[in-house]
Amino acid sequence: GIFFGSDFRYGRIAATCREGNIFVFENDNLVFTSQDTEGARFAHLAALQHPEPRRILMIGGGWDGSVRELLLHKPVRIDVILPEGDPYIRFRLPQEVRKSLANPAVHLSRSDPRKFLKYKGFAWDLIIVDMYAHLSCRTNRFYTREFFSSLTTRLYPGGIAVLHLPGAKNLQTTQEVIRAASIYRALALNLPEQIILPGTTTLIASSFAPLPPS
Repeated sequence: GIFFGSDFRYGRIAATCREGNIFVFENDNLVFTSQDTEGARFAHLAALQHPEPRRILMIGGGWDGSVRELLLHKPVRIDVILPEGDPYIRFRLPQEVRKSLANPAVHLSRSDPRKFLKYKGFAWDLIIVDMYAHLSCRTNRFYTREFFSSLTTRLYPGGIAVLHLPGAKNLQTTQEVIRAASIYRALALNLPEQIILPGTTTLIASSFAPLPPS
């Protein structure tokens, strides 16, 4: 049944637990389930785009085991901006996920990502945007030209920003195609070098510096 439900600035978040599995809904849209392994897969693919990601920033994610997988790449620091509702949901996550978030190399924050990028003084080798661009105005804010510009100010020379979008389906609506194209253009205006890896979700890695062939 439902173990958490609350209204936040941009909508309502509810979490349920059934047979040990966690399901999180934002405005009635399913945004997370502990059964899904896509987050771990995406984290590995993102980390592999950089030859030595010593400092990593993850915007969103964290509940899905992605931090646990990023730790396997032996970074010296991982900053994680956790989703809203984290204090009430994290304690129900699998033990190995909670353990990874408590690792000394992991630094957690529940700040607004835009403010976090504006006021933090150091830069990262790898910035991972693990949000859901297609669900709400709250998450759409993190796929704009202005937000991508703020990422560029926090990348080390040679640093890479990585995001993912819903992958190809048998049939995509015109709206979905236009949305993906607009995000791609906004990213390219700030980080012109790109690699696109299609799949069940499409990974886009971007940088100022040339990237190796995919």
